[in-house]
Amino acid sequence: MTLLLLFGCYDFEGDEGRIGFVSDLQTSSGTKWTPESGIVGGTSPSFMAVIDLTVEDQELGEVWGDADFEHSADEAYWLKVEGPQRGRGEVFFDGALSDGFELRFRPADEVVLSDLAEEQLDDFAMVQGGEAALKVEVRDRWSRPLGYRAEDLVVEADGGLSAWMEDGYLRVIADGPGGLRVEVGQAEYFADIRLGEVHEERIVRLAEDDESAFLLHRAWTADGTALFGAPAKWPEGAVEQAPGVATLVTTP
Repeated sequence: MTLLLLFGCYDFEGDEGRIGFVSDLQTSSGTKWTPESGIVGGTSPSFMAVIDLTVEDQELGEVWGDADFEHSADEAYWLKVEGPQRGRGEVFFDGALSDGFELRFRPADEVVLSDLAEEQLDDFAMVQGGEAALKVEVRDRWSRPLGYRAEDLVVEADGGLSAWMEDGYLRVIADGPGGLRVEVGQAEYFADIRLGEVHEERIVRLAEDDESAFLLHRAWTADGTALFGAPAKWPEGAVEQAPGVATLVTTP
């Protein structure tokens, strides 16, 4: 991770609201972790204090972990934690400004896949030759989301499937039917993915601002199973950014 030099470029604020922090954790694809959520037990996350080095006499201070687990701080603003399977701790930055936050490690109980509209997928189908981008969430035994590092997920595919993590999302390509497994710790997702054809489809707007709209192509088979990888019929002016996802400029 590289040092961020400007205030405002951070994932969350410390308990006192004095310092921002970034981490390499997410609670779902595209959603950064904050201390309101626990962390998958056994994870080794990295945290960084976001400080302004342009302020005169600004001190880097010291980052430390107050917990029953190993940690290292080779740089004054950076901390790597060797998380336990279960436990609590605190990350603290003590310099010209002081602030910190709590860590809670919990065992993972469930891996959940969803589409970009956050519709949970117990199973799904693919168009032959199609590609999908899916969200991954890890939950504890009470169905609460846990922070995880995307590189810690074990992704396996067989048969005609290929699957891997990219930019925090699960990417799947189907040249034929096959099995898909995503696991972390003792938690896993498994499904037999079949090939299918489009029975129903629509374009939905997931988000919109004054200048553009974020579009998602959704499709289903005849029995109502979510279907991915079908070519989308985007409205005029839309630009596809990823499989099944496009942006549309809405300003005149």
